[in-house]
Amino acid sequence: MSLRGRLTLLSTVFLVVALGASIGGATLFTRARDASRHHAQIDRAVTTAGDFDKSLVTQAASIRAYFLAADASSLQSYSDARQASTDLASRLAGLVTGARLSRDVENASHAALTWRTTAVNPLIALEQQGAYQQVIDQYSKGDAAPLFKDVTRAIRVLDRDLAAAENTAASHADGTRLHALEFGIGFAVAVALAFVFVRVAATAWLVRPINTLAEHMRMADAVDDIPAAGGPAELRELAQSSEGLRDRLHDELAQAARTRSMLGQHSDALMALRARTHLAARTLPPGWDMCADLVPATGIVAADGYDVTCIGTTMTVLLVEAAEHGVDAAAAGLRAKELVRAALRTHTDVGSAIAWASELMPDAMKLGVTVLVARLDCNNGELSFASAGHPEALLCDGLRVELLSETGPLFGTRNGTWTTRKLTVQPGQIFIAFTDGLLAGRTDSHARFGPERLGQVVHDNYGDSCEGIVKQVLIEAGAFVPGRCHDDIAVAVVARAMPM
Repeated sequence: MSLRGRLTLLSTVFLVVALGASIGGATLFTRARDASRHHAQIDRAVTTAGDFDKSLVTQAASIRAYFLAADASSLQSYSDARQASTDLASRLAGLVTGARLSRDVENASHAALTWRTTAVNPLIALEQQGAYQQVIDQYSKGDAAPLFKDVTRAIRVLDRDLAAAENTAASHADGTRLHALEFGIGFAVAVALAFVFVRVAATAWLVRPINTLAEHMRMADAVDDIPAAGGPAELRELAQSSEGLRDRLHDELAQAARTRSMLGQHSDALMALRARTHLAARTLPPGWDMCADLVPATGIVAADGYDVTCIGTTMTVLLVEAAEHGVDAAAAGLRAKELVRAALRTHTDVGSAIAWASELMPDAMKLGVTVLVARLDCNNGELSFASAGHPEALLCDGLRVELLSETGPLFGTRNGTWTTRKLTVQPGQIFIAFTDGLLAGRTDSHARFGPERLGQVVHDNYGDSCEGIVKQVLIEAGAFVPGRCHDDIAVAVVARAMPM
Protein backbone atom coordinates (compact mmCIF):
# COMPACT_ATOMS: atom_id res chain seq x y z
CA MET A 1 0.00 0.00 0.00
CA SER A 2 1.26 3.48 -0.85
CA LEU A 3 1.98 6.13 1.75
CA ARG A 4 -1.12 8.09 0.73
CA GLY A 5 -3.31 4.98 1.03
CA ARG A 6 -1.94 4.15 4.47
CA LEU A 7 -2.45 7.69 5.72
CA THR A 8 -5.98 7.76 4.28
CA LEU A 9 -6.89 4.48 5.98
CA LEU A 10 -5.40 5.61 9.28
CA SER A 11 -7.18 8.97 9.07
CA THR A 12 -10.53 7.30 8.28
CA VAL A 13 -10.26 4.90 11.20
CA PHE A 14 -9.31 7.70 13.56
CA LEU A 15 -12.13 9.90 12.26
CA VAL A 16 -14.76 7.19 12.78
CA VAL A 17 -13.49 6.34 16.26
CA ALA A 18 -13.25 10.00 17.26
CA LEU A 19 -16.77 10.72 15.94
CA GLY A 20 -18.25 7.74 17.78
CA ALA A 21 -16.42 8.61 20.97
CA SER A 22 -17.55 12.23 20.74
CA ILE A 23 -21.21 11.29 20.27
CA GLY A 24 -21.11 8.71 23.07
CA GLY A 25 -19.29 11.05 25.43
CA ALA A 26 -21.68 13.91 24.70
CA THR A 27 -24.66 11.62 25.38
CA LEU A 28 -23.23 10.32 28.67
CA PHE A 29 -22.28 13.74 29.96
CA THR A 30 -25.68 15.16 28.98
CA ARG A 31 -27.44 12.39 30.89
CA ALA A 32 -25.23 12.93 33.92
CA ARG A 33 -25.97 16.65 33.86
CA ASP A 34 -29.75 16.08 33.53
CA ALA A 35 -29.72 13.49 36.33
CA SER A 36 -27.86 15.89 38.64
CA ARG A 37 -30.32 18.68 37.86
CA HIS A 38 -33.31 16.36 38.52
CA HIS A 39 -31.80 15.27 41.81
CA ALA A 40 -31.28 18.87 42.87
CA GLN A 41 -34.89 19.68 41.92
CA ILE A 42 -36.23 16.78 44.03
CA ASP A 43 -34.09 17.99 46.95
CA ARG A 44 -35.69 21.43 46.67
CA ALA A 45 -39.13 19.78 46.55
CA VAL A 46 -38.36 17.84 49.78
CA THR A 47 -37.32 21.08 51.51
CA THR A 48 -40.41 22.89 50.25
CA ALA A 49 -42.67 20.05 51.42
CA GLY A 50 -41.16 20.32 54.91
CA ASP A 51 -41.88 24.06 54.95
CA PHE A 52 -45.44 23.34 53.74
CA ASP A 53 -45.95 20.88 56.62
CA LYS A 54 -44.63 23.42 59.15
CA SER A 55 -46.98 26.10 57.81
CA LEU A 56 -50.02 23.79 58.27
CA VAL A 57 -48.95 22.94 61.82
CA THR A 58 -48.56 26.67 62.53
CA GLN A 59 -52.06 27.27 61.18
CA ALA A 60 -53.57 24.59 63.45
CA ALA A 61 -51.76 25.85 66.57
CA SER A 62 -52.61 29.50 65.89
CA ILE A 63 -56.32 28.90 65.23
CA ARG A 64 -56.61 26.72 68.33
CA ALA A 65 -55.12 29.49 70.47
CA TYR A 66 -57.51 31.97 68.87
CA PHE A 67 -60.60 29.86 69.53
CA LEU A 68 -59.73 28.91 73.12
CA ALA A 69 -58.13 32.20 74.30
CA ALA A 70 -59.65 34.71 71.86
CA ASP A 71 -56.13 36.02 71.12
CA ALA A 72 -56.25 38.39 68.15
CA SER A 73 -52.51 37.99 67.48
CA SER A 74 -53.04 34.24 67.03
CA LEU A 75 -55.55 35.00 64.26
CA GLN A 76 -52.89 37.11 62.49
CA SER A 77 -50.39 34.25 62.81
CA TYR A 78 -52.98 31.92 61.31
CA SER A 79 -53.51 34.27 58.35
CA ASP A 80 -49.78 34.59 57.70
CA ALA A 81 -49.27 30.83 57.86
CA ARG A 82 -52.26 30.25 55.55
CA GLN A 83 -50.79 32.64 52.92
CA ALA A 84 -47.39 30.97 53.26
CA SER A 85 -48.89 27.50 52.78
CA THR A 86 -50.68 28.65 49.63
CA ASP A 87 -47.41 29.95 48.17
CA LEU A 88 -45.49 26.82 49.17
CA ALA A 89 -48.15 24.58 47.62
CA SER A 90 -47.83 26.45 44.29
CA ARG A 91 -44.01 26.24 44.40
CA LEU A 92 -44.15 22.54 45.29
CA ALA A 93 -46.47 21.82 42.36
CA GLY A 94 -43.88 23.36 40.01
CA LEU A 95 -40.98 21.33 41.45
CA VAL A 96 -42.40 17.79 41.43
CA THR A 97 -42.48 15.65 38.29
CA GLY A 98 -44.56 12.59 37.58
CA ALA A 99 -48.27 11.93 38.06
CA ARG A 100 -47.95 10.37 41.48
CA LEU A 101 -46.12 13.25 43.15
CA SER A 102 -48.36 15.79 41.45
CA ARG A 103 -51.41 13.92 42.80
CA ASP A 104 -49.90 13.84 46.30
CA VAL A 105 -49.35 17.63 46.23
CA GLU A 106 -52.90 18.16 44.95
CA ASN A 107 -54.37 15.89 47.69
CA ALA A 108 -52.49 17.71 50.46
CA SER A 109 -53.52 21.13 49.13
CA HIS A 110 -57.16 20.00 48.78
CA ALA A 111 -57.24 18.52 52.32
CA ALA A 112 -55.86 21.76 53.78
CA LEU A 113 -58.42 23.80 51.81
CA THR A 114 -61.28 21.55 52.98
CA TRP A 115 -60.13 21.89 56.60
CA ARG A 116 -60.05 25.67 56.37
CA THR A 117 -63.35 26.20 54.50
CA THR A 118 -65.43 23.53 56.30
CA ALA A 119 -64.18 23.67 59.89
CA VAL A 120 -62.15 26.84 60.50
CA ASN A 121 -63.81 29.67 58.57
CA PRO A 122 -67.35 29.19 60.13
CA LEU A 123 -65.86 29.14 63.62
CA ILE A 124 -63.91 32.33 62.91
CA ALA A 125 -67.21 34.02 61.94
CA LEU A 126 -68.88 32.88 65.20
CA GLU A 127 -65.88 34.01 67.21
CA GLN A 128 -66.04 37.47 65.70
CA GLN A 129 -69.80 37.63 66.60
CA GLY A 130 -68.94 37.01 70.28
CA ALA A 131 -70.35 33.46 70.59
CA TYR A 132 -67.27 32.27 72.47
CA GLN A 133 -68.82 29.30 74.27
CA GLN A 134 -70.47 28.03 71.07
CA VAL A 135 -67.11 28.25 69.27
CA ILE A 136 -65.37 26.23 72.00
CA ASP A 137 -68.02 23.52 71.94
CA GLN A 138 -68.11 23.17 68.16
CA TYR A 139 -64.27 23.21 67.90
CA SER A 140 -63.98 20.43 70.50
CA LYS A 141 -66.81 18.26 69.13
CA GLY A 142 -67.00 19.30 65.46
CA ASP A 143 -65.11 18.36 62.22
CA ALA A 144 -61.98 20.47 62.83
CA ALA A 145 -59.87 17.71 64.37
CA PRO A 146 -60.90 14.89 61.93
CA LEU A 147 -60.36 17.10 58.89
CA PHE A 148 -56.91 18.15 60.09
CA LYS A 149 -56.05 14.45 60.52
CA ASP A 150 -56.85 14.07 56.81
CA VAL A 151 -54.40 16.89 56.13
CA THR A 152 -51.75 15.17 58.24
CA ARG A 153 -52.23 11.86 56.39
CA ALA A 154 -51.94 13.58 53.00
CA ILE A 155 -48.73 15.30 54.09
CA ARG A 156 -47.26 11.96 55.26
CA VAL A 157 -48.03 10.33 51.92
CA LEU A 158 -46.38 13.27 50.12
CA ASP A 159 -43.28 13.09 52.33
CA ARG A 160 -43.01 9.31 51.82
CA ASP A 161 -43.28 9.53 48.03
CA LEU A 162 -40.85 12.48 47.88
CA ALA A 163 -38.30 10.53 49.95
CA ALA A 164 -38.59 7.57 47.56
CA ALA A 165 -38.23 9.86 44.53
CA GLU A 166 -35.19 11.53 46.12
CA ASN A 167 -33.50 8.16 46.68
CA THR A 168 -34.20 7.13 43.09
CA ALA A 169 -32.87 10.43 41.68
CA ALA A 170 -29.72 10.22 43.83
CA SER A 171 -29.02 6.66 42.68
CA HIS A 172 -29.59 7.63 39.05
CA ALA A 173 -27.31 10.71 39.32
CA ASP A 174 -24.55 8.69 40.96
CA GLY A 175 -24.83 6.02 38.28
CA THR A 176 -24.66 8.44 35.35
CA ARG A 177 -21.70 10.28 36.90
CA LEU A 178 -19.90 6.96 37.36
CA HIS A 179 -20.55 6.03 33.74
CA ALA A 180 -19.25 9.42 32.56
CA LEU A 181 -16.12 8.99 34.67
CA GLU A 182 -15.55 5.49 33.32
CA PHE A 183 -15.97 6.81 29.77
CA GLY A 184 -13.46 9.62 30.41
CA ILE A 185 -10.87 7.17 31.75
CA GLY A 186 -11.49 4.81 28.84
CA PHE A 187 -11.16 7.65 26.37
CA ALA A 188 -7.83 8.75 27.90
CA VAL A 189 -6.54 5.19 27.71
CA ALA A 190 -7.71 4.93 24.09
CA VAL A 191 -5.91 8.19 23.20
CA ALA A 192 -2.72 6.92 24.82
CA LEU A 193 -2.95 3.63 22.93
CA ALA A 194 -3.66 5.49 19.69
CA PHE A 195 -0.60 7.69 20.27
CA VAL A 196 1.56 4.61 20.82
CA PHE A 197 0.12 2.99 17.70
CA VAL A 198 0.73 6.09 15.57
CA ARG A 199 4.28 6.37 16.84
CA VAL A 200 5.01 2.71 16.10
CA ALA A 201 3.38 2.95 12.67
CA ALA A 202 5.22 6.18 11.83
CA THR A 203 8.51 4.63 12.88
CA ALA A 204 7.89 1.56 10.75
CA TRP A 205 6.46 3.38 7.72
CA LEU A 206 8.40 6.65 7.69
CA VAL A 207 11.18 7.21 10.22
CA ARG A 208 13.13 4.02 9.62
CA PRO A 209 12.99 4.23 5.79
CA ILE A 210 13.89 7.94 5.87
CA ASN A 211 16.83 7.28 8.20
CA THR A 212 18.01 4.53 5.87
CA LEU A 213 17.69 6.86 2.88
CA ALA A 214 19.57 9.65 4.67
CA GLU A 215 22.36 7.25 5.69
CA HIS A 216 22.86 6.08 2.11
CA MET A 217 22.71 9.62 0.73
CA ARG A 218 25.56 10.63 3.08
CA MET A 219 27.66 7.85 1.58
CA ALA A 220 29.80 8.41 -1.46
CA ASP A 221 28.68 5.14 -3.12
CA ALA A 222 25.63 4.63 -5.26
CA VAL A 223 22.25 4.06 -3.64
CA ASP A 224 21.03 1.09 -5.69
CA ASP A 225 20.27 -0.98 -2.56
CA ILE A 226 17.98 1.62 -0.95
CA PRO A 227 14.70 0.18 -2.35
CA ALA A 228 15.31 -2.94 -0.22
CA ALA A 229 15.08 -0.81 2.93
CA GLY A 230 11.26 -1.01 2.87
CA GLY A 231 8.79 1.76 3.50
CA PRO A 232 6.16 3.24 1.17
CA ALA A 233 6.62 3.37 -2.58
CA GLU A 234 7.07 7.16 -2.56
CA LEU A 235 10.22 6.87 -0.45
CA ARG A 236 11.62 4.13 -2.67
CA GLU A 237 11.09 6.33 -5.73
CA LEU A 238 12.77 9.22 -3.92
CA ALA A 239 15.73 7.00 -3.11
CA GLN A 240 16.08 5.98 -6.75
CA SER A 241 16.15 9.60 -7.91
CA SER A 242 18.53 10.88 -5.21
CA GLU A 243 21.65 9.88 -7.14
CA GLY A 244 20.90 12.38 -9.90
CA LEU A 245 20.30 15.08 -7.31
CA ARG A 246 23.63 14.31 -5.69
CA ASP A 247 25.40 14.54 -9.04
CA ARG A 248 23.85 17.96 -9.65
CA LEU A 249 24.95 19.10 -6.19
CA HIS A 250 28.51 18.00 -6.94
CA ASP A 251 28.41 20.01 -10.19
CA GLU A 252 27.13 23.09 -8.34
CA LEU A 253 29.88 22.78 -5.74
CA ALA A 254 32.51 22.53 -8.44
CA GLN A 255 31.09 25.61 -10.19
CA ALA A 256 31.09 27.51 -6.88
CA ALA A 257 34.73 26.59 -6.31
CA ARG A 258 35.67 27.86 -9.78
CA THR A 259 33.76 31.10 -9.18
CA ARG A 260 35.49 31.61 -5.83
CA SER A 261 38.87 31.08 -7.49
CA MET A 262 38.05 33.69 -10.15
CA LEU A 263 36.96 36.20 -7.52
CA GLY A 264 40.20 35.65 -5.66
CA GLN A 265 42.19 36.35 -8.81
CA HIS A 266 40.37 39.65 -9.45
CA SER A 267 40.01 40.88 -5.86
CA ASP A 268 43.32 42.76 -5.87
CA ALA A 269 42.34 44.68 -8.99
CA LEU A 270 38.90 45.51 -7.59
CA MET A 271 40.35 46.79 -4.32
CA ALA A 272 42.86 48.92 -6.17
CA LEU A 273 40.05 50.31 -8.37
CA ARG A 274 37.99 51.29 -5.34
CA ALA A 275 41.02 52.87 -3.67
CA ARG A 276 41.35 55.15 -6.69
CA THR A 277 37.81 56.51 -6.02
CA HIS A 278 38.71 57.68 -2.50
CA LEU A 279 41.37 60.30 -3.18
CA ALA A 280 41.15 63.42 -1.05
CA ALA A 281 43.26 66.40 -0.10
CA ARG A 282 45.55 65.83 2.84
CA THR A 283 46.22 69.46 3.73
CA LEU A 284 43.92 72.48 3.58
CA PRO A 285 44.56 76.22 3.78
CA PRO A 286 43.74 77.89 7.10
CA GLY A 287 40.08 78.75 7.55
CA TRP A 288 38.79 75.92 5.36
CA ASP A 289 37.40 72.48 6.18
CA MET A 290 36.53 69.63 3.85
CA CYS A 291 35.20 66.07 4.03
CA ALA A 292 33.96 63.60 1.42
CA ASP A 293 32.66 60.03 1.45
CA LEU A 294 31.53 57.30 -0.95
CA VAL A 295 28.91 54.59 -0.26
CA PRO A 296 28.71 51.86 -2.97
CA ALA A 297 25.26 50.41 -3.65
CA THR A 298 26.58 46.88 -4.29
CA GLY A 299 29.88 45.09 -3.98
CA ILE A 300 33.11 46.85 -3.22
CA VAL A 301 33.37 49.00 -6.38
CA ALA A 302 31.20 52.07 -7.03
CA ALA A 303 30.37 53.65 -10.38
CA ASP A 304 30.43 57.05 -8.66
CA GLY A 305 33.61 58.71 -7.45
CA TYR A 306 35.08 61.93 -6.13
CA ASP A 307 38.45 63.63 -6.10
CA VAL A 308 39.58 66.57 -3.96
CA THR A 309 42.97 68.14 -4.56
CA CYS A 310 44.57 71.19 -2.98
CA ILE A 311 47.60 72.80 -4.62
CA GLY A 312 48.73 75.87 -2.79
CA THR A 313 45.59 77.91 -2.10
CA THR A 314 43.55 76.34 -4.93
CA MET A 315 41.18 73.52 -4.01
CA THR A 316 39.47 71.46 -6.71
CA VAL A 317 36.44 69.25 -6.04
CA LEU A 318 35.54 66.74 -8.75
CA LEU A 319 32.50 64.38 -8.68
CA VAL A 320 31.78 61.75 -11.33
CA GLU A 321 28.66 59.59 -11.62
CA ALA A 322 27.62 56.74 -13.93
CA ALA A 323 24.00 55.69 -14.18
CA GLU A 324 24.89 51.97 -14.54
CA HIS A 325 26.49 49.66 -11.95
CA GLY A 326 29.24 47.09 -11.95
CA VAL A 327 32.89 46.94 -12.95
CA ASP A 328 32.34 48.39 -16.45
CA ALA A 329 30.50 51.42 -15.06
CA ALA A 330 33.16 51.85 -12.36
CA ALA A 331 35.87 51.74 -15.01
CA ALA A 332 34.00 54.34 -17.07
CA GLY A 333 33.61 56.61 -14.04
CA LEU A 334 37.28 56.26 -13.20
CA ARG A 335 38.30 56.98 -16.79
CA ALA A 336 36.12 60.13 -16.91
CA LYS A 337 37.59 61.32 -13.61
CA GLU A 338 41.16 60.84 -14.82
CA LEU A 339 40.46 62.67 -18.10
CA VAL A 340 38.91 65.63 -16.27
CA ARG A 341 41.82 65.71 -13.80
CA ALA A 342 44.27 65.80 -16.72
CA ALA A 343 42.26 68.59 -18.39
CA LEU A 344 42.25 70.66 -15.20
CA ARG A 345 46.05 70.70 -15.23
CA THR A 346 46.13 72.58 -18.53
CA HIS A 347 42.82 74.48 -18.52
CA THR A 348 42.15 77.30 -16.09
CA ASP A 349 38.47 77.44 -17.11
CA VAL A 350 36.66 74.42 -15.62
CA GLY A 351 33.98 74.41 -18.35
CA SER A 352 36.67 74.17 -21.01
CA ALA A 353 38.35 71.34 -19.10
CA ILE A 354 35.07 69.34 -19.16
CA ALA A 355 34.67 70.01 -22.89
CA TRP A 356 38.23 68.76 -23.63
CA ALA A 357 37.76 65.57 -21.58
CA SER A 358 34.30 64.95 -23.06
CA GLU A 359 35.69 64.93 -26.61
CA LEU A 360 38.09 62.13 -25.61
CA MET A 361 35.29 59.93 -24.21
CA PRO A 362 32.30 59.92 -26.60
CA ASP A 363 31.04 56.57 -25.24
CA ALA A 364 30.31 58.18 -21.85
CA MET A 365 26.73 58.99 -22.86
CA LYS A 366 25.85 55.29 -23.18
CA LEU A 367 26.59 54.82 -19.48
CA GLY A 368 25.00 58.12 -18.43
CA VAL A 369 28.22 59.68 -17.08
CA THR A 370 27.88 63.07 -15.38
CA VAL A 371 30.66 65.35 -14.06
CA LEU A 372 30.80 68.24 -11.59
CA VAL A 373 33.87 70.44 -11.13
CA ALA A 374 34.27 73.18 -8.50
CA ARG A 375 37.55 75.13 -8.22
CA LEU A 376 38.02 77.32 -5.14
CA ASP A 377 40.45 80.15 -4.56
CA CYS A 378 40.96 79.80 -0.80
CA ASN A 379 42.35 83.36 -0.55
CA ASN A 380 39.16 85.17 -1.51
CA GLY A 381 36.59 82.32 -1.67
CA GLU A 382 36.00 82.68 -5.44
CA LEU A 383 34.29 79.55 -6.79
CA SER A 384 34.42 78.48 -10.44
CA PHE A 385 31.68 75.91 -11.06
CA ALA A 386 30.69 73.76 -14.05
CA SER A 387 28.38 70.74 -14.24
CA ALA A 388 27.86 68.26 -17.09
CA GLY A 389 24.36 66.93 -16.45
CA HIS A 390 25.19 66.42 -12.78
CA PRO A 391 22.68 66.95 -9.92
CA GLU A 392 22.60 70.49 -8.60
CA ALA A 393 25.04 71.44 -5.85
CA LEU A 394 24.17 73.52 -2.78
CA LEU A 395 25.71 76.68 -1.36
CA CYS A 396 24.17 77.45 2.00
CA ASP A 397 24.68 79.03 5.38
CA GLY A 398 22.64 78.88 8.54
CA LEU A 399 19.64 80.58 6.87
CA ARG A 400 19.59 80.36 3.06
CA VAL A 401 20.17 77.63 0.47
CA GLU A 402 21.26 78.40 -3.13
CA LEU A 403 20.98 75.70 -5.79
CA LEU A 404 23.78 75.45 -8.38
CA SER A 405 22.25 73.69 -11.37
CA GLU A 406 23.99 72.08 -14.35
CA THR A 407 25.79 74.38 -16.79
CA GLY A 408 25.82 72.07 -19.81
CA PRO A 409 24.68 68.74 -21.30
CA LEU A 410 25.73 65.23 -20.29
CA PHE A 411 29.39 64.35 -20.30
CA GLY A 412 30.38 62.86 -23.67
CA THR A 413 28.00 65.04 -25.70
CA ARG A 414 29.58 65.69 -29.12
CA ASN A 415 30.50 69.34 -29.67
CA GLY A 416 29.02 70.21 -26.29
CA THR A 417 29.86 73.39 -24.43
CA TRP A 418 29.80 74.02 -20.69
CA THR A 419 29.55 77.42 -19.08
CA THR A 420 31.69 78.25 -16.07
CA ARG A 421 29.70 79.92 -13.32
CA LYS A 422 31.58 82.14 -10.91
CA LEU A 423 30.44 83.07 -7.41
CA THR A 424 31.98 83.65 -3.98
CA VAL A 425 31.88 81.36 -0.94
CA GLN A 426 31.42 83.84 1.89
CA PRO A 427 32.73 83.20 5.42
CA GLY A 428 30.36 80.85 7.17
CA GLN A 429 29.00 79.33 3.94
CA ILE A 430 29.08 75.63 3.05
CA PHE A 431 29.42 74.13 -0.43
CA ILE A 432 27.88 70.66 -0.89
CA ALA A 433 28.19 68.47 -3.99
CA PHE A 434 26.73 64.96 -4.30
CA THR A 435 25.69 62.30 -6.76
CA ASP A 436 22.10 61.35 -7.60
CA GLY A 437 22.09 58.33 -5.28
CA LEU A 438 21.65 60.63 -2.29
CA LEU A 439 18.35 61.97 -3.65
CA ALA A 440 17.11 59.01 -5.71
CA GLY A 441 15.52 57.04 -2.84
CA ARG A 442 11.83 57.39 -2.13
CA THR A 443 9.68 56.43 0.82
CA ASP A 444 6.48 54.36 0.64
CA SER A 445 4.54 57.61 0.15
CA HIS A 446 6.76 58.42 -2.91
CA ALA A 447 8.44 61.38 -1.17
CA ARG A 448 12.03 62.15 -2.27
CA PHE A 449 14.82 63.06 0.12
CA GLY A 450 15.29 66.12 -2.09
CA PRO A 451 17.58 69.17 -1.95
CA GLU A 452 15.19 70.86 0.50
CA ARG A 453 15.60 68.01 2.96
CA LEU A 454 19.38 68.07 2.43
CA GLY A 455 19.47 71.82 3.11
CA GLN A 456 17.44 71.30 6.29
CA VAL A 457 19.96 68.71 7.52
CA VAL A 458 22.80 71.17 6.92
CA HIS A 459 20.83 73.91 8.68
CA ASP A 460 20.18 71.63 11.70
CA ASN A 461 23.90 70.77 11.95
CA TYR A 462 25.30 74.17 11.04
CA GLY A 463 28.48 74.87 12.98
CA ASP A 464 29.63 71.22 13.07
CA SER A 465 32.71 70.03 11.23
CA CYS A 466 32.41 68.90 7.61
CA GLU A 467 33.01 65.33 8.75
CA GLY A 468 30.06 65.58 11.15
CA ILE A 469 27.83 67.10 8.45
CA VAL A 470 28.70 64.33 5.94
CA LYS A 471 28.04 61.68 8.54
CA GLN A 472 24.68 63.22 9.51
CA VAL A 473 23.65 63.61 5.87
CA LEU A 474 24.25 59.90 5.23
CA ILE A 475 22.44 58.99 8.47
CA GLU A 476 19.42 61.13 7.61
CA ALA A 477 19.25 59.77 4.07
CA GLY A 478 19.38 56.23 5.43
CA ALA A 479 16.63 57.00 7.97
CA PHE A 480 14.48 58.70 5.32
CA VAL A 481 14.86 55.80 2.87
CA PRO A 482 15.12 52.60 5.02
CA GLY A 483 17.05 49.62 3.76
CA ARG A 484 20.16 49.26 1.63
CA CYS A 485 20.71 52.07 -0.89
CA HIS A 486 19.90 51.19 -4.51
CA ASP A 487 22.39 53.63 -6.07
CA ASP A 488 25.95 54.71 -5.30
CA ILE A 489 26.26 57.80 -3.10
CA ALA A 490 29.17 60.23 -3.21
CA VAL A 491 29.07 63.46 -1.21
CA ALA A 492 31.65 66.23 -0.65
CA VAL A 493 31.32 69.15 1.77
CA VAL A 494 33.59 72.23 1.83
CA ALA A 495 33.12 74.92 4.49
CA ARG A 496 34.67 78.36 4.94
CA ALA A 497 35.08 79.31 8.57
CA MET A 498 33.68 82.50 10.04
CA PRO A 499 36.34 85.13 10.84
CA MET A 500 37.35 85.15 14.51
